[in-house]
Amino acid sequence: MEEWQIVRGKIIKSDIMRVGKPHNPFKLLVPQIQYQYFVRGTEYIGTNITIIGNGTYRSKTAQEWIAPYPVGKMVDVFYNPERYHMAVLEKGFSLGILELPLIGAVLMIVLGIIMIIQNF
Repeated sequence: MEEWQIVRGKIIKSDIMRVGKPHNPFKLLVPQIQYQYFVRGTEYIGTNITIIGNGTYRSKTAQEWIAPYPVGKMVDVFYNPERYHMAVLEKGFSLGILELPLIGAVLMIVLGIIMIIQNF
């Protein structure tokens, strides 16, 4: 992403989508951001905030993700100079729905190492 270019864009959609089975009260909340940007005179519509998508079960977290992107706001868009349709609003990535499994995996590894050390 270091070589990605920056262009100004405009937020055209800012919402939260609920994903899950109809009768399941625990639905994944996914930010739905769309932005319009132009590269060399061609219009593109982007939907990615970061390279890795976000999702949460917490309404407050989902609201925090879309709060910086109200409809009509002008934003910097980072796009791939080799594939203009690949764009994000934030460089880097967010752990999103991977946070809890990743934290759990790290804790399990640390606990495993501690148990091995204590057995020696």
